[in-house]
Amino acid sequence: LGGLSDQRYTFSAWINASSLSHAGGNNEARILDFGDGDITLFITNTGELRLTHKYTGVSANQPGSRDGQYKTAAGIIDTNRWYHVAVTHNSAINVNLSFNAFGDQFAYNIPKFYVNGKLVASSLAVESPIGSRTNPVGKNAGINTEDCFIGDNNTGDRNFQGVMDEISIWKDTLT
Repeated sequence: LGGLSDQRYTFSAWINASSLSHAGGNNEARILDFGDGDITLFITNTGELRLTHKYTGVSANQPGSRDGQYKTAAGIIDTNRWYHVAVTHNSAINVNLSFNAFGDQFAYNIPKFYVNGKLVASSLAVESPIGSRTNPVGKNAGINTEDCFIGDNNTGDRNFQGVMDEISIWKDTLT
């Protein structure tokens, strides 16, 4: 898939994990990984689906970090069961963060996670303080000219344990 360059996309796959950790016994078993982690879709050892992206902007309160990270709740994925997972994202516009009168954070232009056809999440992963790596700035770098690794990353140390089928990458945000 090297050479595909678009910022609107849908990733989907049927997955059946025999373990929620990768073969090394750690976290973040990859479903898809573009390049050197430019865009990743993976499961965690708590059964979350996560999507990470690199963004073009860097702000003063985020020195050295350009990552956005999005997730579902824990327990969405379990072992030894088939799931159809899909993530849609239109990242062609800037990410905007705003706050309501109570100081709650809202993000626009965020991916949507579907499991077995049901929307299960569409929010920014806020697992650490504002200004952390989970708060992206600028535009998503998109799927550049990097290769796509299915079931692992480019270094071979995040391999998915289980079976996958019908892996699809669409150049649009499907509904």
